[in-house]
Amino acid sequence: MTATGIRNALLLFALCASVASSATIARAARDPTAEFPARPESEATAEALAEAVRGDWTGVKNTGSMLPVLSANDLVVTRPVDIRDLRVGDIIVFVVPVATLPDGQPIQHRRIVHRVVQRLDCERRRGAPDGLACRRVRTQGDNVRTPDRYTTTQATLEGRVAYVVDGRTGQVRDMRGSRKGTPVTASDALRRERGPRRYQAAALADAPRPIAGS
Repeated sequence: MTATGIRNALLLFALCASVASSATIARAARDPTAEFPARPESEATAEALAEAVRGDWTGVKNTGSMLPVLSANDLVVTRPVDIRDLRVGDIIVFVVPVATLPDGQPIQHRRIVHRVVQRLDCERRRGAPDGLACRRVRTQGDNVRTPDRYTTTQATLEGRVAYVVDGRTGQVRDMRGSRKGTPVTASDALRRERGPRRYQAAALADAPRPIAGS
């Protein structure tokens, strides 16, 4: 079995209820949360969910701007989204415009996780949220008194937060239709995103096979 196959098999064990709690999980292939306190099992869960929604995942910086919904212990999984389909109340990940520090050093691609509080540059479109398709949104942290000074466009939007994984416990919250998120098991979330047939096929494909000569 290849190294990738072994990692996938171990990840599957962690997400399925039938696996013993002592199963070992391989650390995620990449580690965007090196500066955050997250367990390898939680990172592996976030990576699996990100793959299922064809999105990405990252940690939450310790600024407190999204307390109590998000803390520095959380990993957020984002789903790609057209900015015209965003609604007020959605939590999104975006990058801020290039800024300059007091010492003259530039800051680029600084990720922010905030909530949409206003939709801008809108035009009427049937089937769009509230009947409006908007090309910009304004954001604000739940624990911040004023909106962000910049607005977000499709070019700076990385995705809408679909799931939140607790970096310490591995607990998953589905962020659709709730400001705080609804608790859900990782296996149920993967089954929902992949569909029953795709989920079962992935389980069979990733299951460990006997090694020749063993």
